[in-house]
Amino acid sequence: MPTGGYVIPLLHLRVPEAAVNLGFWTVLGASAALGAVDPPLAALVAAGVIIARHRTRA
Repeated sequence: MPTGGYVIPLLHLRVPEAAVNLGFWTVLGASAALGAVDPPLAALVAAGVIIARHRTRA
């Protein structure tokens, strides 16, 4: 079984990690740009995600 990426549980569909990352950052940026999330909060979420990913890869 290939490793990496994510599996959508109900569909058993494997999604590459790069596609999930692109979708996450796009939605986070769009929500901040459209005003659904305040920019400082979006920056804190982004920093937390970057730190968490860095710590799990080390």
